Amino acid sequence: MSKKWKIILIIVVSYIGSNWLIGGIRFLSSQSSSPSSTITASSVDSEQLKITVKAFMKSTLGTLSNGNIDLEMAKEVTSTLEFAKRLSDISAIPIVYGIQQGPDDIVIHEPVIKKNIATVRVDGLYGGDVGQTWIFELVPDSSDIWRINNIIPAK
Repeated sequence: MSKKWKIILIIVVSYIGSNWLIGGIRFLSSQSSSPSSTITASSVDSEQLKITVKAFMKSTLGTLSNGNIDLEMAKEVTSTLEFAKRLSDISAIPIVYGIQQGPDDIVIHEPVIKKNIATVRVDGLYGGDVGQTWIFELVPDSSDIWRINNIIPAK
């Protein structure tokens, strides 16, 4: 039996102050008889995943160009209350990222999507050199809005 997908992208974007806030991406599909339906790489706009990660980093790291600390905004794009609690105050940010000083700039790589988990590798640049790498994990919530589930320091 073939599956027919109807994909509707709903992207909630707000411009507050000098920051773009990305609310998420929503995917809707027709019902399938297959119990193992998953969101695939071809059905996800990888650029929006990268924008979500960038918006999160700019709202948590004051060292990035045009960065503006806004922990409430950062909590909006997290997947769980437990992860949001890790953003309790600005003093928790070094623990979340596993760093003592934020990078000067970042390079966000193409997302890798397997089943319902997207991973986005981000290189933190210090003086132009990669000093720290993170793997951001994003998962769709019950409304299929992709949210940051975890940040793993990789280097």
